[in-house]
Amino acid sequence: MFAFSSVAYADDSGQCGDNLTYTFVEATKTLTISGTGNMTDYTFKADAPWQAFASNVHHVVLKSGLTSIGDYAFENLSELVAVDIPEGVTKIGRHAFDNCCNLFSAKLPQSLLSIGEYAFWSCESLIEVSIPSDVESIGSCAFSYCMRITKVVIPSKVKTIEDKTFSCCDALETVILPQGLKSIGKYAFDSCDRLTSITIPNGVTSIGQCAFANCFALMTVTIPNSVTSMDSWAFYNCTELTSFMLSNQLTSIETLSFHNDRKLKSITIPASVQKIDVDAFTDCKGMKELRVQNTTPPTMVEGAFSNYDLVLKVPASAITAYSNTEPWNKFKSIEVLNDEDLVFKKCAMPTITYTKDGELVFSCETEGVDFLYNFSSSGSSLGNKAVLTDNLIVTVYAIKSGYANSEPVTAEFTPKGRLGDLNGDGKVNVADHVKLSSLIMNP
Repeated sequence: MFAFSSVAYADDSGQCGDNLTYTFVEATKTLTISGTGNMTDYTFKADAPWQAFASNVHHVVLKSGLTSIGDYAFENLSELVAVDIPEGVTKIGRHAFDNCCNLFSAKLPQSLLSIGEYAFWSCESLIEVSIPSDVESIGSCAFSYCMRITKVVIPSKVKTIEDKTFSCCDALETVILPQGLKSIGKYAFDSCDRLTSITIPNGVTSIGQCAFANCFALMTVTIPNSVTSMDSWAFYNCTELTSFMLSNQLTSIETLSFHNDRKLKSITIPASVQKIDVDAFTDCKGMKELRVQNTTPPTMVEGAFSNYDLVLKVPASAITAYSNTEPWNKFKSIEVLNDEDLVFKKCAMPTITYTKDGELVFSCETEGVDFLYNFSSSGSSLGNKAVLTDNLIVTVYAIKSGYANSEPVTAEFTPKGRLGDLNGDGKVNVADHVKLSSLIMNP
């Protein structure tokens, strides 16, 4: 006969900051942090005092008064399922919830300003995350391997998407990037298997290595003219990619940028490109046509394409130059570009109409566009129509394959009957003040 005993944990308490204490109650499996100020930044998961009984912590209660969550604070709490972070917290530290594999809900406060690197790394059960509007920085790998998140809206104050921030988010379908974004780091959205389209806002200047590599469902991408550099492997192995618009400020197409993009049928190389590197377009088996706007053949490495069984279209004045330059002269045929291929097309600015039925309707003079819009409150959405349910500011811009994005249009609206909308036009403005004055003077 053998006797087996389970590990028994005792209640515990202690300091976790200058003015913060923790209490663990074994009967309820609850860890409570209370007091005021910043939590201690720990240097490794074993440093936090509750890590001795980490597997027995099922609930974490964070009391009001807390202002930061320390580095490595709750790393590897494998049984933690939900956490509400109170208002007043401005920072979530590095690795704070790293590998909390059963965490499905994390409510972030509006006071939050920064999310540290690896903060929610490998929280594979996390269903959704709403990043507050005042967040200014999101660290590298912050949401890597969050495999159930379907939508991410990046706040307008974030200027850089850091390396691997959302890599391997298998269920991620929708990403809304803010106007004002400047750069997208290495592997930022690598292996986001369900991401079908991405619009990179005007103002982004650089796209890092493998930024969108292995996004197998990605079909359309628009690169604004502000982009001056796009590193190697940027759109490697995007096997469903059918439409791609390159920036006319790009100077080179780097190694393996579009390797194995099998459904990419054609692409226009802007006149700004001076170099096309090795394997840039290898195994693009669906490509039938290559359009190059430069009158002087760019430097192209011999192995840039797997084969040259394509139609190459170039400006009329450059036919002879391309025909006499290797490896350009290896293409199946060299033809003259149409006039429309020499013009950089851009979507017209959309308009926003607030209907009597209380809906926002978007329209655009450019036919066949899609609209991307986001709200400054009450979440964000995609589509060509939005039902207005609260006082908010809406920003919309139009996108279309083969076109540059339109300039964004922003408007402020209030649903009919909401407080302050006295004349029922769906807006709160000077006309409502006039109406209010009239009611006061003539009750």
